[in-house]
Amino acid sequence: MNEQITEVSNTPHLTRTRRTRAQRIWSRDRLMARILELHASGIDLSPTSIQQIDSALFSSARSGSHFGSWRAAIEACGLDYADIKRVQKLWSHAS
Repeated sequence: MNEQITEVSNTPHLTRTRRTRAQRIWSRDRLMARILELHASGIDLSPTSIQQIDSALFSSARSGSHFGSWRAAIEACGLDYADIKRVQKLWSHAS
């Protein structure tokens, strides 16, 4: 039986390529494609919303190995972060 397992595992179309965890999950290109896909679908991309919709996307985009912040990921996609964020500046300090 071990011989059969060896034969099957050596069959090219059944062999899985070992990748690092980051490669299995997200790349910068995949992150950007997913963000643009959600944006095209009309999904709210504000940080609060995206954490609930796709927390893995949000966390990966914010990681130092990808964009470092959600804002940087949004802007890398060519989107205006001011249009994405929910919290707007409601007040300012009087000079």
